[in-house]
Amino acid sequence: MFKRIREICKHRYFFIEHIRMRVDSLLVGEKPSLRRGLGVDVEDFREYVFGDDYRNIDWKVSARIPYSDYPRFIVREYREEKALNMFILLDVSASMRYGEKWLTAIGCLISLIEIARRSKDKVGVGTLCVKDPKIIVPISPVGLSEYLFRQICKGEIEPMGSVGIYESVKRLSSYFSRRNFVVLITDAAHEVEEIKDSLKFIREKSMGVGVIMIIDRRELEIPIAGLITLEDYEIPTSLGLEGDDAKMLSAYLKRHLRKIELSIENMGIPYVKITRYAEIPQKIRKLVSLYGKTREVSYV
Repeated sequence: MFKRIREICKHRYFFIEHIRMRVDSLLVGEKPSLRRGLGVDVEDFREYVFGDDYRNIDWKVSARIPYSDYPRFIVREYREEKALNMFILLDVSASMRYGEKWLTAIGCLISLIEIARRSKDKVGVGTLCVKDPKIIVPISPVGLSEYLFRQICKGEIEPMGSVGIYESVKRLSSYFSRRNFVVLITDAAHEVEEIKDSLKFIREKSMGVGVIMIIDRRELEIPIAGLITLEDYEIPTSLGLEGDDAKMLSAYLKRHLRKIELSIENMGIPYVKITRYAEIPQKIRKLVSLYGKTREVSYV
């Protein structure tokens, strides 16, 4: 386990509470949805108009309406269902070990769970990994942050190996449904087309999708002084660079990230980029916005 993670594990309840307080301060005044739509709670009644579903006619109320020149039918309007299921896909490939990326991903995971708790939604989690994925079907988010942190601190969830993101997403597709919206937490260590195909696949299987991209700035700024050895965490290889090679690689990595960002933007998918753990308190508002936009698609 990484040294920084070990330190955080000693104070994990403070870590969770810090995020929880930040989320609670932004999501105040929570109350049931007053919008009208599909649901089980009757919100109001109104007269039938052409195009209404005849199954919503309340025959008992209609029978009490005085008969005039023609029969009048009354339909029930339902309160729109509030609770939805969020399914979080967490990338646990070895590339997430670099710098603070894994710690930042954990912070984003806990933030999403706490936002769902305030929104009274259910949360499921699936890990994108080489071996058998860790899967939690959508459940109440109360206590889920603490449970997942215990699993992380025990080393049962940690980044390792090389992951084909598209195949990993397909493996978990049976847990997606039209009552789900999906948030993907990953990094840029994937082919652009593979990320695009993964997001298209998720969109076909669920109601909405959002992306949180974890990027360490040092990945994009390769030092140009002296001889540098780069090590690939996912594939056991290393590469020596010097001078202009490092400059060229930095430019390539920035272009690669920009292509991924443009692909996500062109698909109209809500997206947040976070470069280090210390950014999370300032990015909570953006995470809340991403959550709301992704969730809103589920009602359209």
